[in-house]
Amino acid sequence: MRITVRKGSADDAAALAGFRFAAEAEDGAGVDAADFAADFAAWIGSHGDTHQPFLAEVDGAALVAAVLEEARRRGVEHVTVHSSTRAVALYERAGFRHERKCLYWESAS
Repeated sequence: MRITVRKGSADDAAALAGFRFAAEAEDGAGVDAADFAADFAAWIGSHGDTHQPFLAEVDGAALVAAVLEEARRRGVEHVTVHSSTRAVALYERAGFRHERKCLYWESAS
């Protein structure tokens, strides 16, 4: 299976906001989609030095494995995932631990 993982850019903000909005809506947050997208795009723009989004299209387990391998290769200390409730088990199987709504992975090295 070919997996391509790429760093997200400002051009991806709307799609990223859609994924994040879906998770918020799943939790019952009463947020307007357009307002959320605008706020999220602004946040991505102002946090690009410390929060780097990555995107890929692949089955979930393969995607998580590829992202974690890239994180190890880059020496990343931890990976944070904002997940839908139904995807939590996928991340836990990959070694993430659950902290409230946030799943967090730390490199063993």
